[in-house]
Amino acid sequence: MGVFDGVGGGPNTEHDSALFAGRLAMNFLSMEANPGYYTSSTYFGGGGDIFTVGLAYQTQANGAGSVTEPTDFSAFIVDALFEKPFENGAAVTLEGEYKHYFNLTRGDAHLSGKPVDGDGFSFGVQIQI
Repeated sequence: MGVFDGVGGGPNTEHDSALFAGRLAMNFLSMEANPGYYTSSTYFGGGGDIFTVGLAYQTQANGAGSVTEPTDFSAFIVDALFEKPFENGAAVTLEGEYKHYFNLTRGDAHLSGKPVDGDGFSFGVQIQI
């Protein structure tokens, strides 16, 4: 868990609200060596068999919208990392992430003060030979 500055200015000028974030991770195989939230996207096979699923949430009062019509921002994130090392030094890494944003302020929406909900996806494959 953490507390951060978050977006400053714009909709967050009057209250200067902080961004609150938290993440829970479950390691189903080997424990990842990095502390807390700062896990790696690959260990190049050096971390053993890894399968980790993480759930995160972020929120900030007055983190979206405009100066005249501020609104709260929040995001829900699910991420996963799978890594399989082989005896010959090779490794395969799969990682993915899904994010759902509530009241995301985009460039044009920031000017109009009309935040939108949105989704983001990422997926990566790495093969080390």
